[in-house]
Amino acid sequence: MKALILNSGMGSRMGVLTSEHPKCMTEISPRETILSRQLNQLCEAGIEEVVMTTGCFEQVLIDYCDSLALPIRITFVNNPVYNKTNYIYSIFCAKDYLDDDIILMHGDLVFENEVFDKVLEFEGSCMTVSSTLELPEKDFKAVISDGEIKKVGIEFFDSAMAAQPLYKLEKKDWKVWLDKIAEFCDSGNTGCYAENALNEVSENTSIKILDFKDSLCAEVDNPEDLEDVSARLKAVESRTVYMCFATDIIHSGHINIIKKARRLGRLTVGILSDEAIAGYRRATVLPASDRRDMFENIVGVSKVVDQATLSYKDNLLKYKPDIVVHGDDWEEGFQKPIREEVLSILESYGGRLIEYPYTNDKKYRKIDKKIEKIIFANQRILEASESYAEIDGYIQENKLHNIMLVHDDSLQFLKIREYFNSLETRLGIKLVRFSNFRPNPEYESAVEGVKLFHENNCEAIIAVGGGSAMDTAKCIKLYSNMDDSKNYLEQKIIPNDVHLMAVPTTAGTGSEATRFAVLYYNGEKQSITDVSCIPELVLMDASTLETLPLYQKKSTMMDALCHAIESFWSVNSTEKSREYSRKAIQEIIKNKDGYLNNDKDSNLAMLKAANIAGKAINITQTTGGHAMCYKITSLFGIAHGHAAALCDRRLFPFMINHMDKTVDERGKGYLEDIFQQIAEAMGVGSAKEAADSLCLIVDELELSIPSPTEEQYDILKRSVNPVRLNNNPVELMLDDIDAIYHAIFQ
Repeated sequence: MKALILNSGMGSRMGVLTSEHPKCMTEISPRETILSRQLNQLCEAGIEEVVMTTGCFEQVLIDYCDSLALPIRITFVNNPVYNKTNYIYSIFCAKDYLDDDIILMHGDLVFENEVFDKVLEFEGSCMTVSSTLELPEKDFKAVISDGEIKKVGIEFFDSAMAAQPLYKLEKKDWKVWLDKIAEFCDSGNTGCYAENALNEVSENTSIKILDFKDSLCAEVDNPEDLEDVSARLKAVESRTVYMCFATDIIHSGHINIIKKARRLGRLTVGILSDEAIAGYRRATVLPASDRRDMFENIVGVSKVVDQATLSYKDNLLKYKPDIVVHGDDWEEGFQKPIREEVLSILESYGGRLIEYPYTNDKKYRKIDKKIEKIIFANQRILEASESYAEIDGYIQENKLHNIMLVHDDSLQFLKIREYFNSLETRLGIKLVRFSNFRPNPEYESAVEGVKLFHENNCEAIIAVGGGSAMDTAKCIKLYSNMDDSKNYLEQKIIPNDVHLMAVPTTAGTGSEATRFAVLYYNGEKQSITDVSCIPELVLMDASTLETLPLYQKKSTMMDALCHAIESFWSVNSTEKSREYSRKAIQEIIKNKDGYLNNDKDSNLAMLKAANIAGKAINITQTTGGHAMCYKITSLFGIAHGHAAALCDRRLFPFMINHMDKTVDERGKGYLEDIFQQIAEAMGVGSAKEAADSLCLIVDELELSIPSPTEEQYDILKRSVNPVRLNNNPVELMLDDIDAIYHAIFQ
């Protein structure tokens, strides 16, 4: 199936809004244009080929589509006489590319995901119409007979419904219409609508109606339409959606329905209690708290709440979601009364139920049978005793014999060194040491580590050090069951049984709490991501911070603080991530002075705070501040946390002053509240005071500020990773980034 998007019109009724680009590039929200929305919807639907007609501003349109960098192939077809013909001739120009089933849409059409999903799922050919909207005077109406389209045009009123130019056309129906379009154009009839040709052959097609009723599906013809559609779209994206889950493990069937649900609005997932599940099937393998953690880490889930009973009543009355989503497998059986109660409650306040076909796949039933054999172990956090008996316990508990110790150079200065020096003799095990890696470790180091791991038949890894040691150890674990004759970076990660324990020796990266690792391959940064590389046990040893140089203590502390702050305001934040962020900020602010003065209790508290901040970014990832800081580190040779602090102290006030550019779908008001929550966590009264407080901390730490040349400014602004910018709650354009960089170094 291909999509055909008609973008050859002049858009003259939009006035100055289309004076420099086609109408389809008009912004309908702070984060998307009409066209970017359409193309993203097509990508999410799995449509890989688009034919797009062009007219005025053709190159502007082509360059814009290229800048979106979407995984979709676009064939541009120019109508050379766009100012003298209607779109019927644009279709004629593109006819050689249209020998397929077609999704046809006008380039100024905005429709919500639910409407588009119904179009895609429709069996046969269809056109979108509304049975509830009044018939427009000057826009399309469709004449209907027995549920099929007979005529389309602006002149029809009898037996008609309001219609919009969004079609799904099977190849056989499309060929009939396209042949007639060609006949019209060959005879010089190019000034009419393409639907004029359809009207002459509609008896030879079977194009049924798809009634979108009051849902959003509307063209943008003028500034008034733009204002109306933008407001309706904002309302659509502010909807709340509710689902309830009882599963122990997430498989692709669950992910598919979650994807559908999140396309309808902001998704809240209810976690059914252990008692409720045990009342109708086997006892759960995972307790509710673990299942909650599982869903809190799924992209697209905005909030996770508890549901105490099979009945949805309490949560529906408490949260009043606009939509409840469920499979269609509860119309009979013990869940039937529950469904009827849901329908009754939704009706009482105007909500609605959407049901999707239940995925009854054999492979999912097999997975369910294996669930009882699968146990998700939460990461354990232990405080080190004087004797480090916790590590002894870990080794004996897991019956380990051959262990790889991955450590950086700091180990020689640490008290824990003596523990590892005596370990082999005391427990009768083999300890294989690996430290052949640098800060910002290279791929080759991980390869060497894997080789050593196998040569010594290791079963487990203990990582001692900062972020580089953690990243190296994680990659050795992930690569240990891969084919060593091929590049590990090109192979699929398959979780394995290698045990991984971490002893962080800095309070900053939080790497021991995240699913991320970084290696450098041929000088290029490679991000490796998999949940199975999160260490199962973390030992917090306050003594490891006692010998840390003061500058490193300052910079790592600021890295942790920036992690927590950026995660708090990230567009990916969830209730759980914000809980982590709040706690981390509070603990860092509370303990920073004692930590910098090497107080033992404060050192331990800072280790824990960095770990909590790591858990926050494990959910959300970092945002604009981190995107901007990496090149500062490499250009000026300052520590990563130092650079992050310089960036966030200027990014924060910039965002406060540019709230009109909010791109978080939860809106400007939500972001204002988040900034206020950050302020409260920092112990101040307002967002502005929080930004000022961050600046004051940087000043008090006496962190130096480099002085870039103009050439370096240019390098900096072009170095920023756009993926991390996507997580930022306020849009940052190239000029904004340049302005922030200049503010950073003032």
